[in-house]
Amino acid sequence: MVKFEGRVIEPPVVELGKKLQPKIERGEWKINLYRDAFKQPAKLDHWAIINFSTAKDADEIINEFKKMMMDKARNFGMDPKCPRFVKSEPLPCNVGDLLEKINKDCKATVKAKNRLNFVTQCAHYSTLVKLDGTIMLNLLLKINVKLGGVSHVALPRQPDHERVGGNKVMVMGADVNHPDPGDKLSPSIVAVVASVDVHACKYVREVRHQNREHKGRDIITDMKEITKNLLEQFWRQNKILPEKIMMFRDGVSETQFSQVLASELRAMREACTSISTDYKPSMTFLCVQKKHHTRLFLEKGGNVEAGTVADTTITSPWLMDFYLNSHTGLRGSTNRPAHYTVLWDDSDMSFDQIQRQSFSQCHNYARCFRSTSIPTAVYYAHHAAFKAKVLLDEAILTDGHKWLAAAEKSGKDSYPDEELDKVVRVDISMETSRRMDYV
Repeated sequence: MVKFEGRVIEPPVVELGKKLQPKIERGEWKINLYRDAFKQPAKLDHWAIINFSTAKDADEIINEFKKMMMDKARNFGMDPKCPRFVKSEPLPCNVGDLLEKINKDCKATVKAKNRLNFVTQCAHYSTLVKLDGTIMLNLLLKINVKLGGVSHVALPRQPDHERVGGNKVMVMGADVNHPDPGDKLSPSIVAVVASVDVHACKYVREVRHQNREHKGRDIITDMKEITKNLLEQFWRQNKILPEKIMMFRDGVSETQFSQVLASELRAMREACTSISTDYKPSMTFLCVQKKHHTRLFLEKGGNVEAGTVADTTITSPWLMDFYLNSHTGLRGSTNRPAHYTVLWDDSDMSFDQIQRQSFSQCHNYARCFRSTSIPTAVYYAHHAAFKAKVLLDEAILTDGHKWLAAAEKSGKDSYPDEELDKVVRVDISMETSRRMDYV
């Protein structure tokens, strides 16, 4: 145990619709379920309900759900229309078998069965049975962002936030999802997301599988093309290129810092100069780690406040790093702060501004009205990689013989790149790259 003094960063201003700014207490803010609206509500005008439950009262539950859905969506400004249809369908056999084994993962399987590539939102029967305003809010938060809406935005409090924010900054998040240790054929999945709006709430994504020879490594080998595509998406949205790029990189151990810096940061630079030899935006590259053993406690006992920063005593003497506890833990649990290491920064931001920006980015997560333990961009990259892994697992489960035969034919002890691209790849040429259906 080490005793030292930390400090608490003031949270950003959170803004809802009609410029309402709720008070943030312990990393949370409330919304009036009858009066307050989302910041940018999406239109809920083309939708339907499919019921897979075989419960006797399922029809009654669905009717109540439909009524409350429309009422709450109207309150939040989503201007809902009546659903196109409400119907009951039996589950496909393989999905039904899986549901009996793993109820918590049913939504992933249903989404993988979505061949028409439309937006879906799953809710378990046991959830709808106890439906109330809070549960409906959680569902509508997810639906709103998937349809292109924004529930709230976080506005940094520092007076010079225009200099370090705005539509001149692109916030990026990156993650690498590895296969299970016993899986010798599946690749790693790489996902990189980037903000394209002034408040870093709307993101585009690029998803790849990692080449077999690089499987198990955390270095993203295709970072140049990925970054270039994301910059082009930023240009399409804003008609300018960002002057600053802020990367939050997940899943990297301290022993790999130098490799990431030499490979990925260089690739990002090359992506910029490939657009124009004169295009040289400033870059801030941070690694975000949650897998560590550091915990922060108050001297009198209990968890520290959301926004607590530790950047002395327990930090590295040779690295530019800090611990940030950006969220409030559940009662009875011990918070684990995120460990941020600044691998590179050639912007004009001070160390304090970097910390404040990092904290602010923990308030844009679309799924809830509370600050998160890591920046939103990291969460979204993780979700994007996980969704790609679910799609791949489902494809292999559905037609395992075909995939095994293709792996044997390739002679590489791995699935063929062309088959993996059909299932996993998301890039600038696809409409799905601009849709946040993975959140």
